[in-house]
Amino acid sequence: MDSHDEARSKASALLRQRGLRYDNIYDPADSQLDKLAGNLPTDVLPSTIVLDKQGRLAVRILGPVNADTLLTEIEAVNHGR
Repeated sequence: MDSHDEARSKASALLRQRGLRYDNIYDPADSQLDKLAGNLPTDVLPSTIVLDKQGRLAVRILGPVNADTLLTEIEAVNHGR
């Protein structure tokens, strides 16, 4: 197993262990992260982002977020906020 496969496997296991079922981006080359440069600090965990339909940053939440807040933000973005 190469390092990318191993990293992806570990990440998937962590998501399952924590019961996280929402979409996550596997971005080993940081190509998607690079698009958000300056908008998402890499030293704040957890960090949650919501992208609009064009793939642009619409919401940034630094620190823990509950499901109700996240769903409210997603709905607002879906309705053009």
